[in-house]
Amino acid sequence: MAVFERTREPGQPVRCGCGFSNNCFTPLGIPLQDEFIINRLEGICFVTPSLFRYYNNTSVGYILKKDILISYLAAKAEQKGVRFFKNERIIKVEREKNGKYLLHSSRGKYRCEVMVDGSGFTSPVRSYLGLAAIPTLGAVRFLYPREEFEPSGVGVTSEDANYANFIFHPKILPGGYGWVFPMGRYVQVGAVCRGNPTSSLRNLLMHHGNEFQTPAEVTGGRIPCRGPVDKLVYDKILLLGESGSLVNPMNYAGNYSGMLSAKIAADAVRRYFNNKKEDGDSSIKLKEYESKLLSHPSQSPLLRRGASSLYGLTEKALDLLGKASRNRSRGGLSIMKLWLGLFRAPSVLRELGHLRELNRAMLVLWENGW
Repeated sequence: MAVFERTREPGQPVRCGCGFSNNCFTPLGIPLQDEFIINRLEGICFVTPSLFRYYNNTSVGYILKKDILISYLAAKAEQKGVRFFKNERIIKVEREKNGKYLLHSSRGKYRCEVMVDGSGFTSPVRSYLGLAAIPTLGAVRFLYPREEFEPSGVGVTSEDANYANFIFHPKILPGGYGWVFPMGRYVQVGAVCRGNPTSSLRNLLMHHGNEFQTPAEVTGGRIPCRGPVDKLVYDKILLLGESGSLVNPMNYAGNYSGMLSAKIAADAVRRYFNNKKEDGDSSIKLKEYESKLLSHPSQSPLLRRGASSLYGLTEKALDLLGKASRNRSRGGLSIMKLWLGLFRAPSVLRELGHLRELNRAMLVLWENGW
């Protein structure tokens, strides 16, 4: 087995928020080692435009050193015989008459029988398959020394310093959200939204009466925003990660989906070659990757609809969720407060369908220990 890694080292540079639920590791059999952990998270806090807070404490989470985690996993793979081609990317894919794939890389040509593509939503494999463009949002991630950045500047309280804080404000962060995560000696501040996320963060700071500070580190890019595509297997090509749009703000985001899809894909490829030795036709084994992954709770269509509902809520509806939330220790919503709030704010009744869909999605998240 060969892995083509377009950077010099797997996991570099780090671009994501690096937040992981404990459930990212237990089901996948990956040991959560101290060397990976920067911060332990007490839970998740959703911050509404009027600074009401909505908590989920059902499972602990972590901010991890993602580069160290990926290096660890890559070393384990090499021990199992996987060969890494570093600083080498696939440029073009062709299908040969014998059914195998000819891969043109930045350094040479290679042939393979089964291809697993995790090279992003603009991958040459997607181009080869003629797939439609995946809808994306702009994202930016800033890193500030802890003593230089005050989280209240974007609406986060000191009491929630060890939470993964997600900030919603439809006017300032249209179609997305901001976040504040603790990272040891640093504070990570980010945003994903329509338009320019850097400008949106500046506007969020100004909204709270603060000036934009130059961060110690900036990374960014674009990420899918709709959840998984309907088809993940094309003949003997399997789409993973962003290539399959397996990113959704309500499905453990991209970290868990990436690891989960890799595990299911590896099992499917192994069964494919084992079965091929027995009966010669084992393509059905590759299709099991698609059926197993799309039936997993983290890829539920309900979570995709829940994310769309969350993005579609007005400020009044978001504040209603905050007002109806229970205390930090209990989490969740008070249905009585929710209905009382609806009667006091009749305009939100138009969004009742969105609220109902969002609440159903939240229940699935809690049941699966988001």
